[in-house]
Amino acid sequence: MNKLLIFIFVSILLIGVASAKDIAYVTKSMSYVDENIINVLNELNYSIDYIYDYQVRTTNFSKYKMILVPNQNFGSYAVDIPVNRYNSLILDSYSLQEWHWISDGASQIASNQPLKANVVNVSQITKSIPLIFKVYTSATENGKSVPMYYMSKYKKAMNIKGLVSTNSDNLDLVIAKAERGTLLKEGYVSNARGIFFGITESDYWTEDSKKLFKNSLRWVI
Repeated sequence: MNKLLIFIFVSILLIGVASAKDIAYVTKSMSYVDENIINVLNELNYSIDYIYDYQVRTTNFSKYKMILVPNQNFGSYAVDIPVNRYNSLILDSYSLQEWHWISDGASQIASNQPLKANVVNVSQITKSIPLIFKVYTSATENGKSVPMYYMSKYKKAMNIKGLVSTNSDNLDLVIAKAERGTLLKEGYVSNARGIFFGITESDYWTEDSKKLFKNSLRWVI
């Protein structure tokens, strides 16, 4: 009888492990999902669960290896996305203040020429990327500039580490990471690995930008 109970218990555990997905992709709806990002995740053989913003509060994120937060405006739901408790890759430029990474919203830069950025810290994430590289293949979309987002040096938490900056200022961070234990704004502390990735317009990623995204995923997960 004891052996049977042990067998049942182990079987339940194995079923739970087998059904767990790698990445929790938070989204407002399926119509907002970035297919380019999904293609990269599939290419790297990561499994995905889609979590709608209204489900965040009741979702057990501990069963995932990481959270992916795309550049969507989650409004009042943003504060409940636990990016500082579980490993997270953040493309969301709207909610960094709610997560105590900066004191105000992310800044934005655009140009009439394809944007460039600077590698400011050679690491696992930025390896093989030129020190100055082109971010997007195009500067405009239907007459509108293609934006890149960054954390201003005047607003970001001091202990967040820069990886990639704007081309004009090495202290304005386009890609940045928080290790476990990183002190954030207002005395908050990150209890997980996190990356802010401000190169959000995936339709125009150069190969270097795509590689940075892949490397960021590998580091976070």
